[in-house]
Amino acid sequence: MGDVMATQTVRNLPDDMHRAYGYSASLDGITLQGDTILEVKVPFRGAISELWQTVKSGAVPEHYMLQVQHQLMVSGAARAYLWVYDGNVGINTLIEPDQTTFDAIRAAWDAFQPYLDSDNPPPLTEQDTRARSDAAWREAAEAYKGWKSVADDAAAKADTAKVKLVELTAHSRESGFGVSVTRYWKSGNVDYKKIPELVGVDLYQYRGKMREEVRVTLEK
Repeated sequence: MGDVMATQTVRNLPDDMHRAYGYSASLDGITLQGDTILEVKVPFRGAISELWQTVKSGAVPEHYMLQVQHQLMVSGAARAYLWVYDGNVGINTLIEPDQTTFDAIRAAWDAFQPYLDSDNPPPLTEQDTRARSDAAWREAAEAYKGWKSVADDAAAKADTAKVKLVELTAHSRESGFGVSVTRYWKSGNVDYKKIPELVGVDLYQYRGKMREEVRVTLEK
């Protein structure tokens, strides 16, 4: 069983667009009759992976569902199976064609095709990363990398000194030369998943108001 390419030509475009657009899909498997296709996923973390736990609960992640629906649309198969395998056992999930999803996929491709034809990038979405090469960004980035390196080095040295102070502490609270070391017990976090009364309860409704946060990281 290997990858099989399936293609479909579409001609239901406006009259002023005379070229035929084709869809293609790479299939992990297909029956000789062409009525059943297969998509295989082997998550690195196996049975403890998020994908495994999701399909075990009877659901399919949206991006994989769209992938398989696209394959069904292109191949014309009557059904598909999503096989999630951990190297020993697997979970087989039946996925049937959904015309509403087909329509959404075609609409998305039709909206994206003009950007391919004109060789222009589409507008950025929240999931995209905007590449910066201007001088102002470079100056700020170089300054951040430099000071971040200094800060990391200082933090490492501070951690070493902290460990030494803790090793020197024998009483519950000791202080000297402007530094105090205090030993105390702290309660553990509540594991809400282990509370029987909360099984099946949607805790999202009890979350606080969403807030925007900014994270600055160094690229490897």
